[in-house]
Amino acid sequence: VWLPEMTSTIHTFASHHVDGVAVGDDGMVAIAASALTGDIWDGELLFLRCCPNSCEQLTRIPTNTGSSAVAWAGCGLLASGDDRGDVTLWRPGDQPQSQMQVDISPVACYKEHSDTVCSIAVGDGGQRLASGSLDGSAKVWVGGVSDMAEHHLVHVPDDSWCDAHVHGVAWCDAGARLLASASSDGIARLWDLRASAPCVRFTAREGLELNSIAAAADDGQLLVGLQSGEVVLQDWRNTSGALSRSKPHSGALRSLCLAHVAPTAGKATTLLAVASEDGNASVLCARSLVCRHMLQGHIDCVSSVGWLREDNTYPGATLTGSWDKQVLRHELPTNADTTQ
Repeated sequence: VWLPEMTSTIHTFASHHVDGVAVGDDGMVAIAASALTGDIWDGELLFLRCCPNSCEQLTRIPTNTGSSAVAWAGCGLLASGDDRGDVTLWRPGDQPQSQMQVDISPVACYKEHSDTVCSIAVGDGGQRLASGSLDGSAKVWVGGVSDMAEHHLVHVPDDSWCDAHVHGVAWCDAGARLLASASSDGIARLWDLRASAPCVRFTAREGLELNSIAAAADDGQLLVGLQSGEVVLQDWRNTSGALSRSKPHSGALRSLCLAHVAPTAGKATTLLAVASEDGNASVLCARSLVCRHMLQGHIDCVSSVGWLREDNTYPGATLTGSWDKQVLRHELPTNADTTQ
C-alpha cells in the first residue's frame, strides 16, 4: 500500500459539511454541502476549477435545504439532489462569479421523491438521470424533457419490518437501459427499465446494509460498499457468488468511484476510490480489490470521493469530501503497479 505523494486542502467550509463531490472531464468540480442551523437544514453548491497546480473558486449557489448529492450531466449541466427530495439541474458556467452577469437559476427541477436524495447517476450521455432516495425508490428522468419521472422503481423489502432506503444507483450499460441500486435492506438490485420488477437481486452479506454502488458499463461487474467497511465485486450476469471481496476500512463505505486507466505495457486496469465513515479513503484495484493507496488527512466521516485526471494514462489525484468541512486533494504516485 502506497501513501499519496502529497495531500493538500483545496477548500474548507466555515459551517457546512461536505456530502457530495463530482468531478467533470474538464476539471470542473462541484461540491454539495449542508449545515444544520437550529432545526433547519440549509446548504450550498460550490463550483471550482482544478488544474494540476491550482484550484480556482468559480461559483457558489446557496440552497434553502441541505444539498446531498451531485453529478455532472454533460453540456455544462450539473444534477443535484437535496434533503427535501428534489433533483435539480443547474448550469453554473465556467467563469468566476464576479465576472458573471446573470443570476444562476435552476434549469429544471424534479420533485417526485418524498425524502432525501442520496445518489444521482447520469447515463446515455446525459440524456437520462437516475436518483436514489431514502423514500425507498429509485427514479429515472429524461433530462430536460419532462418534470415527471419516466420510471418509478419501488424497492420492496423481503421483511415488512425492514426499510429499503436506496443509498446508491449506478448505470450498468452505456445506453442507460440497466440500472443497479443498493439499499439498506442489504439487497443489490438490477433493473431492466423495460420491466417493472428487478431482473436480478443479490445479497452481498446477510444482514448488512449496502451504502454505495458502482458499475463498469457493459462489463457485467458491480461493486457494492457495505456498512461493515467491505467492498464486494459481483458479476450481475452470474449471481452464484461474489468474484472477490475486501475490507479496506472499519467504517461504512459511503462512496465508490471508478477510474479507467489506459493500457500500459499491454495492460489496462480500473481503479476504485472508496470513501469511508472511519475518516479515511482508499484506492483499490477494481478487479482484485487489492488496496493500492490509503488516503488520510480527514478527522471525520469521508462522505464522497472523485477522480481528477491529468491525462488518459493515469488519474493524477483524488478528491475527498468530509464531514470535517474539508475537501482534500491527494496526489497519487505514478510509479505504482495498479494492474494487480
